[in-house]
This record gives sequence, structure tokens and C-alpha cells, in this order.
Amino acid sequence: MIRQIAFLTQVLFASSVSLLTQASRGHGDYRYNTLTVPMYAEVLKLVLSLISLFSEYNIHRSAEVPFEFKFTNFLGASVPAVLYLITNNLNFFVIKEIGALSFQILNNLKIVTAAILFQLALKKPLSPLKWRAIILLTIGSLISQLKDCIMDGSNGFNGSFGGYAAQFLTCWLSAAASVYCEVYLKNTKQSIHWQNAQLYIWGLLLSIFALIGRGDSRGIAVLWDGHDFLSLLLTCSIAFCGLATAFVLKYLDNIAKNFAVVAAMFVAAIASVLWLNEKFTLHLGIGLAIASIATDLYVRDKSTLAMTPPPATKEMEHSPLLDKNQGSRV
Repeated sequence: MIRQIAFLTQVLFASSVSLLTQASRGHGDYRYNTLTVPMYAEVLKLVLSLISLFSEYNIHRSAEVPFEFKFTNFLGASVPAVLYLITNNLNFFVIKEIGALSFQILNNLKIVTAAILFQLALKKPLSPLKWRAIILLTIGSLISQLKDCIMDGSNGFNGSFGGYAAQFLTCWLSAAASVYCEVYLKNTKQSIHWQNAQLYIWGLLLSIFALIGRGDSRGIAVLWDGHDFLSLLLTCSIAFCGLATAFVLKYLDNIAKNFAVVAAMFVAAIASVLWLNEKFTLHLGIGLAIASIATDLYVRDKSTLAMTPPPATKEMEHSPLLDKNQGSRV
């Protein structure tokens, strides 16, 4: 049950993050310092994780302690914290340059980057069908960004080059953080709330350093100046999306996480057309269709290059070692 709840929560908040980021910007630039939103989100995630941790400890007081401090584990938590800090702040720039819907669609490219990193870092080879699905997903995502009519002197895309370049960078950084985070969360049997707390301590410290390092003429007022109800909702969405992502990586995997991103794409598409006055263009419709087909192929194909079972033979079917209740498995 916890897996389904985590997955649905990630779909809901992953789509709301991009939509609320665009809505909170209004018609101009962001009125608030964009470094403060991820910082407040880290505070909220840390508080919720600590509350859950102590509640878990009180319930299982007589059992094994659900957390244990190890400096190496704590230090390791800084790696995804740095990567997520960069991506969370780059997202504001990307959405400003290319829009919430384009941002959500191009987030599908995280499947591509995650697959490559899976192959390189975790030695998990992918089947030829999965690679075809990845190529198809890339094509669909690119088609969705084309303008209906290309004017003279135009590059044919809806957003700016800087926006697309930043989104490409965030796809790699986010995939690297997710792969590392999955290994980190599954490496020990400690409480997920304790593991999350260590991640968010680093996230909060790094956010504070980034805010101080950038500087702001408003001084201490930067902490609240420009914030409103939409930025508050955005902070909560980022926090709950981060918590849901941790549970998905802990109890499912990166494939499920990226599939949630695809599901969020459709939620964002509907919401953008209905409430943000996005135009549902022909290229957008074709791109969405291709991306959804590619994702379906990727998820349905369970095979890998390293684990292809041999074909069953008649001798195997009549083998006394065959467990009839397990089909063709011994």
C-alpha cells in the first residue's frame, strides 16, 4: 500500500511543482528570492521526517533502534543534496524560459539519462527494445517543442536556447542524484525517516550557504519579501514531492520514479491548457502520443541483456525437478 501511495503522491506533486512555479511568477520575474523556496521546503521535509522518526521510535521502543549515526553515511548524504540543490534552483530558470508544460514534457528525458547512468554506474544493461523506446521518447519530447509555423530567423522551438540547455543539464544532474539516492536508501536497513533526515540536513545547510553567498539588497527581509499564498503552496509541493520521491526510490526504483514523471506530464498538460492558457498544438499532441507509447514500451519490457531465460524444451517440461505450481521455474 505504501508503494501505491508514494507513487500517486509523486505524480500529483511533480505536476503541481511546475504549474505552481509558473503561476507564482505572474507576468514578470519572480517576486521572491528563488533560493528561499527550496530552503523552506528542506525545513518542512526535515521537520516531517524527524516527527515520523520519533513516532516510529516510540512505537518500536522495545525493538531494534530504527536509526544509528554513522559519519560515512551522513557524509554520503551530501552528494545527492548538492545535486538536488542545483536542480531545484535551475528549475525556476527553466520554467521561466520554456514554460511549465514544456518543462514537464522534457522531464521525460530523465528516463534517457537515468538509463545511461544505470548502464554505466550500476552495471544494469538494458534490452534493445528499451533502447528503442528511449530513442522514441527523445524524438517525441523534441517534437512536442516545435512551433506550428517556423518564421524566418527562428530556430523552430518554443523556448530559449538557455532554457533548453539548463533543462538538459538538470536531466543529467537529477538522474545522477536519483541513481545515487536509490543506492544510498537501499544500502542499509535503517529507517527511511532517518535516512531522509540526513539528506535534508545537508539540503538545508547548503541552501542557507547558497542564499548567503548570492546576497540580496533586501537583507533579512529576503526571507519573506515577495512570498504569497502561491509560493507557500509551491514550497509544500516541493517538500511533499521530495518525500514521495524518497519513498519511491526506497521501496520501488528509478524506473517507477520516471514513470511517475511521465504520468505527471499528462496532468500538467491538462492543467496548463485549462488554467494557464497553454495552446494545445498539433506538435504537442503528437509529441505527447509518441512519448506515452515509448514509455509504455519501456515499462512493459521486463527483459535485460544480462538475464534472458533459455527457451523451454520438452525435456524440461517433463523434468521431475519442475515445480508445476511455478510454471517453467524450478
